Amino acid sequence: MKMFYTFILILILFPSCKNDTRVLDFGDFTIEVPKTWKIIKQQSIDSYVGTIAIDERDTIYFDLGWYSNNLDERKPYEIKDNKLYLKNLQKSTNTTTYFDYIGEVNSVDTNKYLKNKYSFDTINNRLAKIVTPKIPEDGTTGIYMDSLWEAGSGVDRFQLNGKNLSRNNHDRLLKAIKTLKFKSK
Repeated sequence: MKMFYTFILILILFPSCKNDTRVLDFGDFTIEVPKTWKIIKQQSIDSYVGTIAIDERDTIYFDLGWYSNNLDERKPYEIKDNKLYLKNLQKSTNTTTYFDYIGEVNSVDTNKYLKNKYSFDTINNRLAKIVTPKIPEDGTTGIYMDSLWEAGSGVDRFQLNGKNLSRNNHDRLLKAIKTLKFKSK
């Protein structure tokens, strides 16, 4: 009888132990995500692409193939003759881009003009570039792997990302990224 009461007490005290995640199997890889995330079917020509709806606000995208995006952001500056020029978005038009002189390249930290931070980690025994926004909800959250396996005459790459995700979805995506598992080819 004592064991019965102990079991009931455990059930009452630890209701959060239930599993609120599920594993999505995309054939070449799996990822563990919250149960509420939904797969949206996509068509592609030269790679395997997909979309996952996190909620009514946020969506993430993946691309597995030769031409997957490396998630480097477009630089908001230009370098000419060792001088740094920052794009002036207020002056620029659809046909003309204006730049303001900032200074000598070697005296300016160009990374401060980027929206995202880049770091590296090992996911499923593979080197991965992890991208996170410097300012929450304003930038890219994602992962890029530049060489999963050889495929024909090329090398398959992988990227999965969301743009301007809410703080909660940003955190949940980073947690899910750590669960990626790739099947050997």
